[in-house]
Amino acid sequence: TESYTRARHYSLPISRAEREDFLRFQLRELDEAALAPKEDEQLRVERERLRDGEQLHAAARKGEQALYARQGAIVGELGGLVRTLEEAGRVDAVLAKLATQVDEARISLEDAADSLRRYADRTHADPERLRDVDERLHLIGKLLRKHGPDLGAVLARQQAMADELSALGEHELRRSDAEARLQA
Repeated sequence: TESYTRARHYSLPISRAEREDFLRFQLRELDEAALAPKEDEQLRVERERLRDGEQLHAAARKGEQALYARQGAIVGELGGLVRTLEEAGRVDAVLAKLATQVDEARISLEDAADSLRRYADRTHADPERLRDVDERLHLIGKLLRKHGPDLGAVLARQQAMADELSALGEHELRRSDAEARLQA
């Protein structure tokens, strides 16, 4: 009957050429994707940063302003305190030692303010990059659904398919050589 014929058709083994075509198609899709190990994890982190870009930028600028850039900034106040303690430290060595500690803290806070400024300079909203990251994550999700539970499994499957395709080609080459020898 028709259902028996259809069931039998689907259970027939595919030919070597069909398998090679299937593998080439699958490999082309994966090769074009040019996946990297743990790329999806890195892109998810980047996506969150991009989504919150304005908030991250504002927080870094606020920190830089408080520490260094605004009138009455903490680093400036500490610099004045260091001078006062150094002066008093001429009379009492304990205050001279404390002036050194406060100055070390001031230097550390200057470094932090500089790091916050650099962070704020490179952090901003970038809707175009966010769109690119979202598209890439969509492609990766599609490939994960099709080929494996995680990128490691997808990359392993890609290598296994490449190895199988190579083996099929070598088999065909050996078969052709054997036929040529038989005809000679």
